[in-house]
Amino acid sequence: MTKRSVRSMDNGGPNLFLRRPFLRRSRKPRLDPFFFCAVVVVFCFSQAGAETTDYGLSAEYAQTVWPAGHRDSANTDYVPVVMARETVVRKRLLEGHPIFWPPISGPGGNLYVSTGKGPGYSNFFAISSEGEVLWQAAPQESIDDLDSWAIINAPTVDRAGDVYVGDMNQLWAFRPDGSVKWVTGLSEYGVDIGFMTVVVSKQGYVGGITTNGKVIFLRPDDGALAVPVLDLPGGPGPPAADTPPRFLWEGLMDPAIKPHIFNLIQGWELEVANTPALHPETGRIYITAGGVEQGSGLLYGIDLLDDRLEIAFQTAMGGGSGTSPAISHDGKRVYALDEAGHMVAVDAHSGELLWQTVEGGGGSASPSVGPDETIYTTFQDHMLAFNPDGTLKWEKSYNDFVAGQLPEVDGLWRLVLTGPVPFMNSLFTVGAKEGWMNIVAGYHLRFMPSGSNRTLVPVPRRSLLVAIDLETGEPIEEPMAIPETSEGFIAPTLDGSQYVTLSGAIASIFYNMLNPFLPARFEVPEEPAAGLLLLEPRSYRALARDGLAWLQELNAEAARAVEDGRNKDALASIRRGTLQLASTGAVLGRAAGRGEITKERRVQTRVALARLARVRQGVVEDLTEEAVATEQRALLVRQLAAAHHLLDELQDSLQ
Repeated sequence: MTKRSVRSMDNGGPNLFLRRPFLRRSRKPRLDPFFFCAVVVVFCFSQAGAETTDYGLSAEYAQTVWPAGHRDSANTDYVPVVMARETVVRKRLLEGHPIFWPPISGPGGNLYVSTGKGPGYSNFFAISSEGEVLWQAAPQESIDDLDSWAIINAPTVDRAGDVYVGDMNQLWAFRPDGSVKWVTGLSEYGVDIGFMTVVVSKQGYVGGITTNGKVIFLRPDDGALAVPVLDLPGGPGPPAADTPPRFLWEGLMDPAIKPHIFNLIQGWELEVANTPALHPETGRIYITAGGVEQGSGLLYGIDLLDDRLEIAFQTAMGGGSGTSPAISHDGKRVYALDEAGHMVAVDAHSGELLWQTVEGGGGSASPSVGPDETIYTTFQDHMLAFNPDGTLKWEKSYNDFVAGQLPEVDGLWRLVLTGPVPFMNSLFTVGAKEGWMNIVAGYHLRFMPSGSNRTLVPVPRRSLLVAIDLETGEPIEEPMAIPETSEGFIAPTLDGSQYVTLSGAIASIFYNMLNPFLPARFEVPEEPAAGLLLLEPRSYRALARDGLAWLQELNAEAARAVEDGRNKDALASIRRGTLQLASTGAVLGRAAGRGEITKERRVQTRVALARLARVRQGVVEDLTEEAVATEQRALLVRQLAAAHHLLDELQDSLQ
């Protein structure tokens, strides 16, 4: 174990990808005092034996908007905040760096980003809420530095605010100021290529499962091994059915890792090619992996005990899973996809197979789980939504949607290109009111050399950020065009902004291969540069009103549940709004800063939100009691009516 240092932006190093204003340390972001009030409120009534906190997170994680790769330890990709439907590009940053995972938020306001640019460049950054680089890891000069394999490792932030990120052969722990807490080598434990992303266990240990099936957990204070390593009994994934396109990530990603990353995304060759899910109540770890027989797969349930790791079950499934498993919000079911895109649901306790879909959803898009337990998955041109019992809720093709976005192919080009086609090109983020997806609108080459349907991608003419109706799959309002293809995530920040990751994968293939031969109306419009897009609402005030409207809905749900004696449901409705309450305070701070509301109005709304938080806290404290008497229930209804009145006043003040 060795100590290493990070290099700040002032200390030199290859920073050619950054524009001049970033070559300095940014001033520490100033947070509205309400943020701290809201966070305190969360911890006042989020524990008390609950499986998750009021932010919908395991207590071992940082209590922020997005502290881990798939947002929570259950890998649901669900974030209980209202996201702005009308946004504008505020900034593009880290150009030249391909990025898969969203910026991960720490409790002090830092956001952490892992990339894979390779030798001569840093592969890990801390950025501010303004999108400025605060510090970066030392540039990669050898395999002992934080190397380009960090691109497949989403940073993970624990409740103390320390951040963990893996690379090819090490696990790194950083403090929020950029100093290295420790770094532990993994080769001595038989690791070929490291973690896909680390998790934080119920004991507070950090670790996970490596690509060759080693289950490793380390102590957070010094990086020492916490329990003996467990070697999963399976084997490698199915052989690669295709090879990386010639120009994939050309000039963006470290060339040495491109073939491995290509196979990993598809679930080929590696025993484990995804992020484990961790049960927020029991702490059980779930992972899909290659089976003993070639082409087979297994879904493992693994228990981390005080002195050992133990396989609780291993359920057979199809092989080649390049997706992360996800756990239902009630903790009863685990969902996973195989190479053919068939989804399985297993009992989280016994591992019993509950159901398996006939429909193929694509083996490289992890399932997302909505608050009503709907499971969403995508493949190529369509999205599928399943009910918790495995029945199909809806299936939506986006062919008609993209037909309105692109011109038809004409003339002799019909011999070369198909008509307009969609391609679902990001993970599906489930927000409070809608879902979010990057949909590429383009044209397939009629003679595209592709060895697998999973690697068949279109020439990307337009890349669109689309809001999706969770009940029907229909696009909502007009999409927003973004500069290039994502292949990653859309994730919100506390103050109402959104980050879109850009890896430039599809854009890089065709920009370099075909643009010299295509007419302007069919070519890739921009040279791919990857990085991050920071989007902000067109109106912060309008977003605050939308957030308050959703809080009003949740408050009404809670009042009806109290009147019916459904205390558990009432408590769930109140808790779901906790993150939104904090976010609304932050959004109003932005609105004041941009002159959308007066400073006087900002003070008034801050006071009103603090009163609302106190009322909600009182309701939750009463609801967590074992029994609620009739007269106490009447008091709760009056308290919720007071909250309703406060929300009405706040909405009226923002008209």
